[in-house]
Amino acid sequence: TTLYYNRKHANSNTGAFFKGDPKYTQSLIKAYYFCIDNLVSFNKLNYQIAKFFVWRAVLKKEEALFDYILENTQFNLVSKIKLKLLFNFSGLVSFYLKKKKVFGQNISNYRFN
Repeated sequence: TTLYYNRKHANSNTGAFFKGDPKYTQSLIKAYYFCIDNLVSFNKLNYQIAKFFVWRAVLKKEEALFDYILENTQFNLVSKIKLKLLFNFSGLVSFYLKKKKVFGQNISNYRFN
């Protein structure tokens, strides 16, 4: 098995990644598992890094990866609940972040009618 984990752009062979080629996407998901295992084994997986991998699980629609993160971390209950909420309400979080980008930092002052 070859792990495929690098930056993707349209002018390279990684453009196949955007087309959803299972060979590349499954390899990327395996790379996520591998990275998580290494971070856990060296006790380097903190909450921010776990949040990064939770977003990757959201983007790849990989609930198994999310469950794996929760099972293999030693976070307290509150942190695990926050990650669970992030995964389950990712659509709302994504909407919020898009609106924040469009309207700037003062989104809390914007009223959605």
